[in-house]
Amino acid sequence: AGWHLPDASKARGMRVETLFVLETNVDDLSPQIVAYALEEMLAAGALDAWSVAATMKKGRMGSLLCALCDKEHVDTLCEILFQETSSLGVRVRACDRVSLDRSFVAVDLGVGEEGEEGDSVSVKVARLGGETVNAHPEYDECAAVARKTNTPLKTVFRR
Repeated sequence: AGWHLPDASKARGMRVETLFVLETNVDDLSPQIVAYALEEMLAAGALDAWSVAATMKKGRMGSLLCALCDKEHVDTLCEILFQETSSLGVRVRACDRVSLDRSFVAVDLGVGEEGEEGDSVSVKVARLGGETVNAHPEYDECAAVARKTNTPLKTVFRR
């Protein structure tokens, strides 16, 4: 941590913040326990949580469990890893993340009944230098519309 973003990059909409990466290796958990631990970390304030397949000592298949969080959530997320997994230790390291300005916009999908307003979903829009460089609809909202309208999810995403 401690890297500084040039002023020109800041002016184009980039920002840098110091976050923390938590990591632990496990080789004795079912995939369901791994998934649950990741869900619990996200619910408790992790900005992101993921697992990576790993080959452990003696050739055992295992997982690297990771979370990205701000300083205020480090203790809580470590506690979740200790309570929900077989981990005996968690590596914690500071890192700098460069990210883009982002906002959410509501997009009408136009899939309502005749004469009704259609369903809408939130789309996360990222900008660099005032230009939109990424736009992603929120999965949970798209999945709800797909189920409600009996429409394939990929069709909802394309709208």
